[in-house]
Amino acid sequence: MKKNLLLIIMLVVSTNISNAQNKNNGEYIIPAVVNEKWGFINEYGQWIVEPKFDNAYPCNDNSVAIASFQINNKWGYIDQNGKIIIEPQFEEVGDNFSNGITKIFENNKWGCIDKKGKIVIEPKYDYLRFLSIGGLIKMELNGKYGIIDKTGSTVAEPTFESIDDYSTNGLALIKLNDKYGFINTTGKIVIEPQFDDADSFSEQGLAPVKIDEKWGCINQSGKIIIEPKYESINSFNANGLARIKQNDKYGFINTTGKIVVEPQYDDAGSFSELGLAPVKIDGKWGYITQTGKMTIQPQFKNAKPFDNNGIAEVVIDSKKGLIDSTGKFVLDPMMDLRKIEKHTNLGLYVIDVNREKGFIDNSGKIVVKPQYDDIILFGDVIFVQTNKKWGIIDKLGKTVAEPKFDIVVGIFLSIVEDDFFIDVFDE
Repeated sequence: MKKNLLLIIMLVVSTNISNAQNKNNGEYIIPAVVNEKWGFINEYGQWIVEPKFDNAYPCNDNSVAIASFQINNKWGYIDQNGKIIIEPQFEEVGDNFSNGITKIFENNKWGCIDKKGKIVIEPKYDYLRFLSIGGLIKMELNGKYGIIDKTGSTVAEPTFESIDDYSTNGLALIKLNDKYGFINTTGKIVIEPQFDDADSFSEQGLAPVKIDEKWGCINQSGKIIIEPKYESINSFNANGLARIKQNDKYGFINTTGKIVVEPQYDDAGSFSELGLAPVKIDGKWGYITQTGKMTIQPQFKNAKPFDNNGIAEVVIDSKKGLIDSTGKFVLDPMMDLRKIEKHTNLGLYVIDVNREKGFIDNSGKIVVKPQYDDIILFGDVIFVQTNKKWGIIDKLGKTVAEPKFDIVVGIFLSIVEDDFFIDVFDE
């Protein structure tokens, strides 16, 4: 959504930027600003639509690129060729199409239109959010939440205090009368609200629940599979392990509830696909295997889980660096290294050294020397900022488009700023 819903969230940048991309037949349509006017460019920095709008945002429904623009305080849409397909007429619009519709805001209420601009859901809701299953939409009326489908038909009446998105098993966490339960995709309560707190179901079909200040797990039928006896329990990851806290120490259990790593650590992170997890003991971080064997000895001031390439960020002597799964440094610790951020599409890491940004590869080799004031990664397109102007480079650092744009993509803070960024895209 637009100005009313700029969300400041914890940095999970690569996923958000990638999901927000517009691409059709290998061509992007990207908002850009020159002389305080917005237009749209492709991945080579060429104008698709000359700058003439008051504002613009990217938008995508994974089948055809459609982007929104504002002129004279009204919003409309153009297609990937720059043709206006929905005339500017709405006070605000959503940032993405889902199942062929997007949101509009009129007279302080939200509704939906199709790709021709036809209203398919009358603007009468206080809030709308597209859910991940079956074209369902979370809605709010008078402080209560319910669910409608893409035609506007009510699936679940607005009676709930909260509704989370659906898990892959088709169940959504709800809160009713200060208790937590679950509904299915028809809006029917299948697990009665009875828990003091709860989390969504994992792929293993288990959900953490809290009863009388203790955490356990239930299955999809609501049956308690793991007795509530822990101070905390995380959702199960792809390895089928969940972090638990007991007697103020952290360990891990499997999906049967068996303790596979005894609670003995002062803190712990998640297991990666490599089967390693960071753990803290006596003030230092190291890494254990899924059997609890310490494979990288505690030596770091801080340590993050390994990514899919077998690389992890660590801090030692107040310096940041990267290690491989054997504990060997692939990027030696540096005092001025402020941030390291992996970008999956490119297979590269953005690094911020003394407030200058560049790229390294998985081996720690510098691919693009830190030299830019800022970097925005939009799908496969790399925007770089120099002297307050944005240009485009390829992943080898070669200039694709000279720095000439005042703003690109949207109102973002740096991809490698400390901990936060502003996400102008919809949830």
